[in-house]
Amino acid sequence: MKRDFSSLARPGLDLLVVGSGIYGAWTAVDQVMTSLAQPTGARPTEERRFPWAPSGDFGDWLQAATTRGVALELDPLTARTAALRFGSGVEALHARLAAQPDLAARLDPTLPFCRAEVVHVVEQEMACTLHDVLRRRIPLLLLTPPTAGVIEDAAALAGDALRWTPERRQEEVAGLPGATAATLATAL
Repeated sequence: MKRDFSSLARPGLDLLVVGSGIYGAWTAVDQVMTSLAQPTGARPTEERRFPWAPSGDFGDWLQAATTRGVALELDPLTARTAALRFGSGVEALHARLAAQPDLAARLDPTLPFCRAEVVHVVEQEMACTLHDVLRRRIPLLLLTPPTAGVIEDAAALAGDALRWTPERRQEEVAGLPGATAATLATAL
């Protein structure tokens, strides 16, 4: 007696595999791969834009957003990077920079992220922890080990926006991956 996979087509389900056996397994894999290669029709983003996607021609928008960032004292690379990362949400970052020009400086001198982005991701993207700010929202922790000065600055900006107590600020800094006693002592 031979046991092999068989596939059953069902409405709304591309493939249902039943049974076992090596030949049937390869047949099922082949059927799945063939099914995945078939066109699925229009993609949702072809008909409906992402909420943060700028309207109009992207190249024109990117140039205008970068130019606006530079006019607000961002360096050209930081201005362009912010526009690419935040999409149409970069307008809120620009508004913050217009109100607080001191936040245009880079958070870390080696990376194209400005200090205003820390406050922006807390207020606009609901980041609640320093780790979330520096890893998920501003990928600084993924790109370089931050100095104590960078950690101190980010903790102060996020902490002020989130109304952290000094104890909470210390906990947030201590919770960063790779935080050492020397870094903690210097950052706080």
